[in-house]
Amino acid sequence: MRPHAAETIAIVQAALQELAREASSDYGRAQVNLCLMLLQSVAAELDSAAHDLFHDLADLRDVLSTARAALVAAALPAGEALIAEIDGALAAPPADDLRLSSLRARRERLLALLERFLCLCEDAAGTPAYDELLPARRAAYDHLRRAALRGWSFWDVSSFREILARWRTSTAG
Repeated sequence: MRPHAAETIAIVQAALQELAREASSDYGRAQVNLCLMLLQSVAAELDSAAHDLFHDLADLRDVLSTARAALVAAALPAGEALIAEIDGALAAPPADDLRLSSLRARRERLLALLERFLCLCEDAAGTPAYDELLPARRAAYDHLRRAALRGWSFWDVSSFREILARWRTSTAG
């Protein structure tokens, strides 16, 4: 019988540990240890990945509904296009495809909209419209904090910041 994914990861980890004993340089041992750490991270995420993605999608839909209502109330001209995109994303029926890649793609689409909403919030700081956005802004950051508590890596955080920077650059021109 073929090993399942978690068993396969454990087998690769055991092989890497054997290789680490054979590595003659500190660099080689450090690279093996990095691989072992990454495999451990994958193994930890593997068990709850579908569950986490399913709940992230439901939570993001709720947060984006709140953000949409806040954007309508704030009546920001810059928010009109985002409202339309949120409407499109929220109108999409839940898919039957439960592959992790499909769930992740749906989450990424919703996260991109959330990121754009947060940028609009920051741009509106100091204006009367900002007060309308605050509850939705808090809900957005609450969602991100809950996701972080599951173990965001530094790659996730830097990716989030890079996406925000790219979006701001593209909308500034």
